[in-house]
Amino acid sequence: MKNNTFLTLILTIIIAIGVYVYMENRVPPIIVEEPTATTTVQTPTPGGKISLQLESDGLGGLKFGATEEDVLSTFNRALGSSTKDTGWTNSFSMYGTCPGTQIRVVEWNRLRVFFGDTKFGMKKFFQYEYTDRDAAKAIPLITTAKGVTLNTTKAELQRLYPAIKITPWTENYAQYERFSIDDSLQGTLKGGKVFWINAGVQCGE
Repeated sequence: MKNNTFLTLILTIIIAIGVYVYMENRVPPIIVEEPTATTTVQTPTPGGKISLQLESDGLGGLKFGATEEDVLSTFNRALGSSTKDTGWTNSFSMYGTCPGTQIRVVEWNRLRVFFGDTKFGMKKFFQYEYTDRDAAKAIPLITTAKGVTLNTTKAELQRLYPAIKITPWTENYAQYERFSIDDSLQGTLKGGKVFWINAGVQCGE
């Protein structure tokens, strides 16, 4: 009986030592942490390429007749804060004689968008102008679907739009050429290069 008790004690000690050694030398489990989702916000670079496109019926997917809120929200995200906003003012102004009695013009350097009362609705987006009048200003690079933009040459313009209409035009004794890609999307050439692109309901002189 004593021998059995002694053997049981020895086995218990051996098992306890084995468990201790195992626990001390075991490899701890590898814990894999799930990566935290992050959102990258891209800020447009001034003068860099953006997703807006010069179109016959609008700009950057926004059609003429869009609201001020939709247009300004979209363009501020794409171009940053506007560089000029006239607020609602008389339609006879430095921009010419525009339709209706009041207009609002918002600019992002060389890009101007017009709001007013026209066939597109009351106080709605009705025209844009993309102009090279002030070469000192940084510009957003915006093109037509075929890549025409400010400073595109006359030869390139004709190559991209073979059916384009180009006619001579004189303003204040200066010689220019006007071009029409279609009934709405038009522009001006100065010195053989694109100087002005516009579309929508135009303001008169």
